[in-house]
Amino acid sequence: MGAACSLTWPLISVAPTHLPLGTETSATVPLFNLWTLRWTAANLGTAGYWHAPIFYPAEGAFAFSEPQLPTGLAFAVLQWITNNPILSYNLLLLLILTLNGWAFYHFGKARDIPEGAAVLAGILGIGLPFVFNELGVLQLTVLFPAVFAARTVTRMAAEPSTDKGLTLGLWIALTYLMTGYYGLMLVLLLPVFTAGVVRFEALDRRHFLAVGLSLGAATLMIAPVATIQATHTQQFTRSEESIQRNSAELANYTQPDDAALRAHVLPTQPPDGQPLYPGTVLLLLAAVGAICHADRRMAGFLVVGAVLALLLSLGLNLRLGVWRPYALLIDIMPGFDRLRSPFRFAAFVQLFLLMLATLGLDVLWQQRFGPALCLLLVMAGTLETARVPLQMEAVPELQPDWAERLPADAVVALIPFPNSGRTPAYEQTALAMNQAFGVPMVNGYSGFFPTGYRLLFDSMESFPDGFTSSRLQRTGVTYLAVDSDWLSVERHEILHELGFELVFADTDRALYVFDQSP
Repeated sequence: MGAACSLTWPLISVAPTHLPLGTETSATVPLFNLWTLRWTAANLGTAGYWHAPIFYPAEGAFAFSEPQLPTGLAFAVLQWITNNPILSYNLLLLLILTLNGWAFYHFGKARDIPEGAAVLAGILGIGLPFVFNELGVLQLTVLFPAVFAARTVTRMAAEPSTDKGLTLGLWIALTYLMTGYYGLMLVLLLPVFTAGVVRFEALDRRHFLAVGLSLGAATLMIAPVATIQATHTQQFTRSEESIQRNSAELANYTQPDDAALRAHVLPTQPPDGQPLYPGTVLLLLAAVGAICHADRRMAGFLVVGAVLALLLSLGLNLRLGVWRPYALLIDIMPGFDRLRSPFRFAAFVQLFLLMLATLGLDVLWQQRFGPALCLLLVMAGTLETARVPLQMEAVPELQPDWAERLPADAVVALIPFPNSGRTPAYEQTALAMNQAFGVPMVNGYSGFFPTGYRLLFDSMESFPDGFTSSRLQRTGVTYLAVDSDWLSVERHEILHELGFELVFADTDRALYVFDQSP
């Protein structure tokens, strides 16, 4: 935890009031994830859990994005202790980063590397560049279940047993339930790692029994959630243009984050797209592990895994003549047609590289002055990719007066609607979802946007007028929560003429109720 706090400083000092960002330019996604965790903490186990009150009257709205069920349960415990959702969110993030490091430490121990080298591998795991670039997308920071799955495979290959099989199933399920992206990616990439540790001539009935238990346990835990998600999202698809736009280019892997400390020391061009450079020290240690480690088979398959993950991250940008392999993956692999961002396979590129770097630390540790050299390299590696300063954003009041004045049966429209479909435009929406928590609203933010909301969104540019007012009322809207900066005298008069009466106003929002009297 100390290393996580150090690498994210000054987050711990402002944890009750601020949310951290990675390469994001707005707090939309952190605010949305805060709402997601709060919803699970407040509603898991209730009949309406999947029917979150956004995009009213759409049903199953909580299934439109990552539900992050285990993460939400951990958040619920922290919120019960702290009574502060923002602090709980930040403590949860620090815990996730710590567990990432703990997982890589245990991976090293499973490979029988020295204690000190395993600790240093864990520190590198806490500061993995991809994770820090995505620090504002909480679910993308969760790598430890996938690493523990790999560790369990290592132990199960050496001595299969029922408990190891069930444990592997648990880690596979947790990977999916905490981050659906990583769960689907693990299905493709874990077999590559498995091939590196299994001696096929030594396979016996116990190995197959353990694998069967793993798959059965994982299926039992994943299926209920995946089935509900599929039911409520079957009408959604990702366009080819969207997938290609969010596919990596090889050039992205040469681009460091321009907020990293390295960029303050060495001149760096602002990245064009996602900065996916894994770090010079990580590459150096991975090369040592790949070339010099005694376990040639394991090292070789880790290289194969890293290369395969890199190719998959290129998504629809990878072409072999006219053939695009990722298009075949979309067609044949369930769930991949819903993944908008293939570049996120870069997380597994760096995961495999760090496993190789762990082997590299093992090699260097055995040399003269090896422990000191390893320590210096790891210090340099963590500093090289550290985000300095860590970008954070203060969170406004989560219980403003306007939200507290809404009755339980209100249906709210946030006015104005976002001025574009881009993520930063939804920051005020995500904030209002937290402020009016649990109150039905026709607005919302999620991974998918239902057709009814899209149609309403397209018409709201002309609001306030008779057509859009009638449309809101037909949808069931009874209250308008209007941004005070948008509200002019002229718009106030039009709203009054349309039947909306002002009931509250402050410097942030004005609250209007639809007067249904004759």
